[in-house]
Amino acid sequence: MLRAFLWLAVVAAYGTVWFGLAVVVASFGRPSATNAIALASIWLALVIVVPSLVNLGAATAFPVPSRVEMIQAMRSASDDANREGAALLARYYDDHPELAVGSAGRAMDDFYAIRVAVTADVESRVRPVLGRFEQQLDAQRRLVSRLRSLSPAILMQEALTDLAGTGVARHQHFLAQVGQFHERWRAHFVPMILRRAQLDGYTSLPRFVYTDEPQAAVVGRVTVSIGLMLLPAVLAGIVGVRRLRRFPVV
Repeated sequence: MLRAFLWLAVVAAYGTVWFGLAVVVASFGRPSATNAIALASIWLALVIVVPSLVNLGAATAFPVPSRVEMIQAMRSASDDANREGAALLARYYDDHPELAVGSAGRAMDDFYAIRVAVTADVESRVRPVLGRFEQQLDAQRRLVSRLRSLSPAILMQEALTDLAGTGVARHQHFLAQVGQFHERWRAHFVPMILRRAQLDGYTSLPRFVYTDEPQAAVVGRVTVSIGLMLLPAVLAGIVGVRRLRRFPVV
């Protein structure tokens, strides 16, 4: 119910923006055809041109590394780690001596133990590339967030995606929980693999339970977007009404 009310508020605020602009344009006393062209030009600028320029500026200021480069780095890291499997496992046991079980020769011949070491090495090699990729994307999002008030279309899109549950903030909230669960999953299975323990049923396995972000966070973000739309709309309406008062009423 609250999200439906907020949806109506967002739509009303967006409509108020264009109503305020229409009042300002009409206050100049031009012919209807001129007013229509002016409003169409403003719509084109605020809905098409400005969002495109904002996205282009963010991509230019903070370019993300090539996805091809990222995939190639992952492939190269995987190939190198597979070639060095036994050596990596030895280094892994050096870093985690509490996990070493049995003779060294037996450990070096254990396929699954080697896969654990290889996977850990691949992740450590790829982490800098992924880190740069995420860092640049985050910088782009921050820049777009700072410039969003330049276009009511950007504000409305962010508000509606937040209300629909498909916004960036909720996605980041989900990924953070997935990362935490991944660490729990690894902490559960890696010692079992290296110690050659048997799986004792499925009830003890870690379970992923998603906890949605607080509704207050969504309300706060949407309210800010509504305010950023209403403020210039109200100011434009006040200016337009004052200008219209100069015209005589017949």
